[in-house]
Amino acid sequence: MFGSDANSRRHWLIWFDFWSAAARDEAYGSWMSEHYDGWRSALREITERGVSEGSFVCDDPQGFAIETAAMVDGLAVQCYARGSSLPVETSRNLLIAFVRRELQIR
Repeated sequence: MFGSDANSRRHWLIWFDFWSAAARDEAYGSWMSEHYDGWRSALREITERGVSEGSFVCDDPQGFAIETAAMVDGLAVQCYARGSSLPVETSRNLLIAFVRRELQIR
């Protein structure tokens, strides 16, 4: 999700524009809402499966999914903005640390 290459940056810049459009346009907003519902659902299902297999611990897979999506978006805005002082690698490491901490992965 946090590549240092030009294509990753371009991906996020397109998303930034799309977020803006989704805030103003009902059709884009509906699509965005459905996209995020699907993404959070996939994260929740993966988390539930990992818990049931004993791979990690999570008392609230839905909450974890919501927080993870928010963490990804927030870090992306901060590291891909022009002139950002937050390096992509640092964002990637912060996301990994968050997931490890929340799922009690050592």
